[in-house]
Amino acid sequence: MFLSTPPDSQDYGSRNLPSSSVSSVHVDREMFAAQIDRQRDKIRAVELAAQERREGKQLRVQERLAKAASEKEEGRRRLVRLKELQKKERQAFFYQQEEQRRRDRQARDESAMRAHLRHKAAEEARKANDEAIR
Repeated sequence: MFLSTPPDSQDYGSRNLPSSSVSSVHVDREMFAAQIDRQRDKIRAVELAAQERREGKQLRVQERLAKAASEKEEGRRRLVRLKELQKKERQAFFYQQEEQRRRDRQARDESAMRAHLRHKAAEEARKANDEAIR
């Protein structure tokens, strides 16, 4: 794709020119070749810069993808921890309710037992009073 200068053997008609014209053509050709080399260097620099930009963009895209994946994983971990905490809280609440129910049952049973004993004592007192009257 790059232009190349013709070898010295192909002087494009310089053989027919006088010697002063030949050296002038040779100098012009060297200047033209130097200009072409400078343009090639500029093109290479632009191509390298473009390639670096592409690679930089790809790197930034990869970094963003990695960051997004990391954030997604962290979010998933937080969600798992939150669910575990909610489960533990539900279990703790369930155990608190169960303990309260147990205490309520025990208080009810004790109250029923005292009422039963009072009733039994009252019945025995009535029988004893009935026997004493007879």
